[in-house]
Parts: sequence; structure tokens; C-alpha cells
Amino acid sequence: DGMAEDRLTHMRRTGSALQDHSDLLDGYQPDPAKVGLLFTPETPMIDWSIHGEAVEMTSAFRNYARALERLNIPYEVLETDHLERLDQVKLLIMPQPISLDPQVERRLLDYVTVGGQLLVEAYAQAWDEEGFFRYSGKGRPFTSALGLQERCRKHVGQADGYSVAWDVNIPTRWALTPWRYERGQVLAEDPAGEPLLVKVPYGAGTVYALGTWAAFGHEASPDLIPFVQALCQDAQALPDIKVEDPDSQGRLVWRTGQSGDKRLFFLINLDLHGGRTVRVTLPASYGVRGQWRNLLSGEAVRILERPNAMVFDVDLDGGETAVLVTE
Repeated sequence: DGMAEDRLTHMRRTGSALQDHSDLLDGYQPDPAKVGLLFTPETPMIDWSIHGEAVEMTSAFRNYARALERLNIPYEVLETDHLERLDQVKLLIMPQPISLDPQVERRLLDYVTVGGQLLVEAYAQAWDEEGFFRYSGKGRPFTSALGLQERCRKHVGQADGYSVAWDVNIPTRWALTPWRYERGQVLAEDPAGEPLLVKVPYGAGTVYALGTWAAFGHEASPDLIPFVQALCQDAQALPDIKVEDPDSQGRLVWRTGQSGDKRLFFLINLDLHGGRTVRVTLPASYGVRGQWRNLLSGEAVRILERPNAMVFDVDLDGGETAVLVTE
């Protein structure tokens, strides 16, 4: 495609930066994310057993991850056998957790008891560890402990659900399972007016119970991104750093963290053909002053002081990456 020399030039530049700043980059630790995304290994197995391939139920994890990326919300990937970092996140999104063993169930409930927040979808814990289906009610102790029971299963119609409280559509895929609940607040209803999304208090925390699979299928609903945005906002799990680029359409990625006493800030423009100027606002508590240095270009980026905040602008060419470090 005629781009070989251009690619080689960028690879050489990247290789030089990695070599010249190896200690700094090796010591990098990303800031803890406020949002966690749970992977359940049993979901692809059951997906394959039902559909002949693991591309329908399993896609929910990927679709939620893509939504978070497009919203520029950093997230931590957790797995049911590795929940060591669970207590670091404010909100755990559980895409189609159709099988949860008793130990994981207890760990999740303990997390909510002390103030954690969960999004749990329909058919949570519907299959046991041996792959047998169990009906809603006492057969699913996780949702039973929350006072929840799926009232029925209904076909998805032409219309999505709707949340008056959040003013967003709720994507409905595969089926609807309206809730019978003992306590909580109905945040959204299905087209028939039945409870689709219920906010359930449990201990000091909250469970958002969704009576459908919002991210089911290979192609995500266009309503998924606004839904995830509203969910994170309600759970107060949005990042306190603002990265403003209204034209990016999800094609801008950022991350930040520490390496020793230095703060690093990464910006990637995924649009190969469009340059852009990105404005970043950090709370003053981050302690960033003066200017950044771009490790890839050597350029300085000035940091402007504002009331209770620090602001800087970065110019990115199409496909460009900026790796900024405090000086």
C-alpha cells in the first residue's frame, strides 16, 4: 500500500523511545480504574453449547469493553478466579454472568455489602458449575439474596426499554426478563411497562439489576454507549479527568499513571487520517505543574493553571501517539 517506509520510520522512533526511557516505562503503573469489567470463563463454554460457537453471549464482554473505550472510561478487567482488585473499583459490570460458583457469589455479595456497586444482567447464575440450567428463584442464590426473581421470559419487540430517570434507551437483546423485586427503585421499564432495570440496595452498596442482555450479539446496539455512560454517572464512577475531543467518535484513547515520582499521560489518535487538538483537564490534586515533555517528539506541552484544575492542549496528527511525562 506504499506505506512501508512510513511504518519503518515510526517503528524506529518507537524503538528508540523504548530504549532511551526503558526504566521510566518499566516502572509505569496505571492509576486504579473506578470501573471493573468481569469475565466469567464459563460463559463462552455455555455460549458454544447453545449456539455452536462462542460469538453471541461471549460478545457481551467485548461490547461493554468497546463502549467504555469509546466513552474514554478506564476500566479494570477482572476474572472470577482472580478478584484480588475487586475492592479497588466503585462499579463492577458483569456481562452475562450466567455461571457463578458459591465462592464467587459470596465474594461479590461481600463487595456490595461494604459499598460496592454491581451491574448484573438477566440469567445471572442460571447455569450451575456442571452446566445444568436452573430456574429463577432459590435455584439462583445470588439474585435470591438480593430479593430478585425473574418474573417471566418475553420476546424482544421492536422497541428498546426506556429509563425516565436517566433519559436513555435501554438496549434489549435476546429476551426480556422483567423483575419481581422486594425492594429498590425502578430505573427503567420494558415496552410493556414492566420493571427492566431495578436499583437494589444491599448493605452499604447497590446492585443495578438489568432484565435483559444489553450487549448480546456480535454487533452492539447503538443504545449501549449512552446506557453505559448513564450507568457510570449514576454510580459516580466516571473519571475525574476530562479529555475533550467532541469529534473523536471513540477514536481517541488515553491513560495515565505514575512511574516513581513522575506522572505519565498517554494519548492515542486512532483516526489515521484526521489530526486533532485535544484538551485535557486534571484536578489540581494531581499536582501537575509547569509542563510536560513528549517522549516521542521531544516537544514541551505547557500546563495552564485554572481554579482547582490544570489544563493542557495536545496536537495529534492522524494516527499519532503522545507519551507525556512531567518535568
